[in-house]
Amino acid sequence: MGSKSTPHAAPPPTVVDERARAAGTTIGDLRELIPKACFAIEPRKSWSALAVGVVRLVFSLFVLTLVQPVWGPSLLWQIPALLGAWLFAGWCYTGIFVLGHDCAHMAFSERRWVNEVVGHICLSPEFTGFHNWRIWHNYHHAKTQLRTQDPDWAEKMMTRAEYDAAPLGDKSHVRLGFGTPLGLLVGFWVGMFRRTFMKTLAPQIPLARGAARELFLSSTLMILSSAAISVLLYRAGGAWMLVKYYYVPTFIAAAHGAMLTYLHHTSADAMVFDKADWTPFRGQVVSTFNVRFPRWIEALWFDINIHLPHHLAPRIPWYHLREAAEAIKAQNPDWYQERRFSFGYLRASWARPLLARAASGDHYAMAAFQPAGERAASPEGAATTAP
Repeated sequence: MGSKSTPHAAPPPTVVDERARAAGTTIGDLRELIPKACFAIEPRKSWSALAVGVVRLVFSLFVLTLVQPVWGPSLLWQIPALLGAWLFAGWCYTGIFVLGHDCAHMAFSERRWVNEVVGHICLSPEFTGFHNWRIWHNYHHAKTQLRTQDPDWAEKMMTRAEYDAAPLGDKSHVRLGFGTPLGLLVGFWVGMFRRTFMKTLAPQIPLARGAARELFLSSTLMILSSAAISVLLYRAGGAWMLVKYYYVPTFIAAAHGAMLTYLHHTSADAMVFDKADWTPFRGQVVSTFNVRFPRWIEALWFDINIHLPHHLAPRIPWYHLREAAEAIKAQNPDWYQERRFSFGYLRASWARPLLARAASGDHYAMAAFQPAGERAASPEGAATTAP
């Protein structure tokens, strides 16, 4: 798969790190490369995107009504058609979630209350409390790729020695969650549960005064909205209607959201850090990748896969991410990491789910369960020419 952007040779993270440290480059230096216009929130574009996202979602659900599987030979085309329609609907739900993600960064509107209202509308039906997501996700931005802190992936990663000494449950978490597709299938739901009970299940995330009230409000709205949709669909058409129009599409959206989060910061050549070695530049730039898909898929996701400028300045609205990325690439391509998505890229990452201290001693490299596996699972494609 590939998108139609200008080809660019992606330097590996270690090279980006070495260049930046030698030059004394900071996040501020890269932010200066982004045109000021990219930071502007344009209400017309924000609201039109929401309208487009809703229309797409409604259309995807209409497409699902056209596929009514009936036992017999027609299943030969009906099942593939249903799977395709589910995938399309799931991607449309993903797009709505991305707009809620913009709201969490206060990038949808200049008014905080508008971001909060729209954010709750976008995220609550997708089993996500807005404030839960906002607090959790902003901490991910603050501690990207910092072991024991970044709640998305790096928090639970282990070295081989730690893995060997870990109890069976923790070993299973690493082996299945980081080393197989299962992590993408269940990662969102595990995160949802932890975000709902954040104070207990993510104690590293500091909660501001009043956060408990916000978390309770968002969790309540999430439960009420998802329950209301579930009851209405069940009463209208039984369990099949509920599964067909809601549970399967949102499950697909959750899996794709987890995959995108994984791809943005994980690859066979990614770097992870302890607190003593971590810097904002190493987290936000060295360890953040644009991963490209066909243009029409990126449009459904509102370009969230163009991720480097988002980590440099989270308040850049989604509709300026392309311009910001092109400006960085044009002025300083040495810091611009862009890869092409492929299933080989994912397999190479799954083959190295552990950490090994790098020879430099100032970061961790990705490692296989057995040293021999590292030779077999080379990071081929991890730093390829982007489309």
